[in-house]
Amino acid sequence: LPSSFKLSIILGLVIFVIGSFLGGVMGGLNSHQIGGQMGENGLPFLNWSTKFGDLRIAHFMGIHSLQIIPLFGYFVTQKIKNKNSSKLYIIVFSTIYFVLIMFLFVQAMLGLPLIAI
Repeated sequence: LPSSFKLSIILGLVIFVIGSFLGGVMGGLNSHQIGGQMGENGLPFLNWSTKFGDLRIAHFMGIHSLQIIPLFGYFVTQKIKNKNSSKLYIIVFSTIYFVLIMFLFVQAMLGLPLIAI
């Protein structure tokens, strides 16, 4: 495997583990909702809360980093033949993805919904 693709797998795995710990936070709190009672209606199909903070969103994004980041790495490796450039793209993408997850986690912990309807 190309080294840039290996890097994307490693970064995806690291962020996956962090996303899994976010599931542990839900278990420790014994709730996925912050600021309200569980069981109310939410977004269609996913049922993520539209009134309160929902930790499932950050957890979802975190555990799916194991698919999304290596997929991005695969396409970057195919399109950009320069190893250093492709690694830089993968690192930047992974960093932005991780910051997004942390933003979603903090937003949920503050009791704010992803989308308020």
